[in-house]
Amino acid sequence: MREASIGELLRQARTKKGYDLEQIAELSKVPRHYLLAMEMDQFKLLPQESVNSFIEQYAEVVDLDGVSLIHGYRNMKLSQQKPKEKVDFSEKDSKTTSPKIQSEPVKTDSIRELEKTTNFVQTRGSRHKEEKKSYLPFLILVALSLAIVGFVAYVSWNQMQNNLTSSSQPSYSMVPSSSSDSESSVSTSQEESSSTTPQPSLTTTGGEDNLEVALSNPSSEVVISFQLVEGDESWVAAYTDQLGEQGALLTPDNLEYQVTLPQDVVSTVLTLGNAQGLAVTIDGQKLDLSALTSSLSYVTLTIQE
Repeated sequence: MREASIGELLRQARTKKGYDLEQIAELSKVPRHYLLAMEMDQFKLLPQESVNSFIEQYAEVVDLDGVSLIHGYRNMKLSQQKPKEKVDFSEKDSKTTSPKIQSEPVKTDSIRELEKTTNFVQTRGSRHKEEKKSYLPFLILVALSLAIVGFVAYVSWNQMQNNLTSSSQPSYSMVPSSSSDSESSVSTSQEESSSTTPQPSLTTTGGEDNLEVALSNPSSEVVISFQLVEGDESWVAAYTDQLGEQGALLTPDNLEYQVTLPQDVVSTVLTLGNAQGLAVTIDGQKLDLSALTSSLSYVTLTIQE
């Protein structure tokens, strides 16, 4: 059985005492977002010079042994460090070779005559190729002109055939029946009634680690859905005055979490760990999280009637 991590031990102890993160922050004097980072085992988000003191302060509030937790944190940090690989460098003996001096062959009169003949043939062949290349653009231009003339003739002939066909056909008009008129009026009235029904919409401002979101035309029951789409885990929570804090740790075994807001709620605060790996929908509308760049972010939702 897997042993509980430091963050899980802190969160379990807090839940057992019935505290939320706001109460722990007030009692321990540790900022709320650092408390959430410790519960998510994201100690790299804390100031490294304050990690031990933050763990000890949190542990003292929830009646845990801070020294043991600090010792466990150090062991976890040491286990994450990988030993450096040793690389052996061996020298290779390089062998030098002396260049070979080749004597230039002596050319006879017959060889010189043969070279002159070869150069003449090659020069004449290259001139013949250049003459062929000079005729190529002219041939392409002629072929293109013939194609254009043929296309114009085809279009003219086709237009004449269409004119003859249209002049030979009698002209007549169709009168739609009354049943089609009634059907079109019913479909038009249905489209107008559906278009007049207001749909929920989201307006988003802010970025980095904080978003301000306004929900217009909400449904009678507003549901907030969190889904893990990337990463190993992410802590999500929703806080309201009526319900307090409701949250869960999303993992590959627990990918989705939902919160249903009471009808009289006008605002709520959402906490998102690893926002880049989450998909959040509010009242059926997808929330755009692209502006959030921090690993720990907050979303302030305001419901407008």
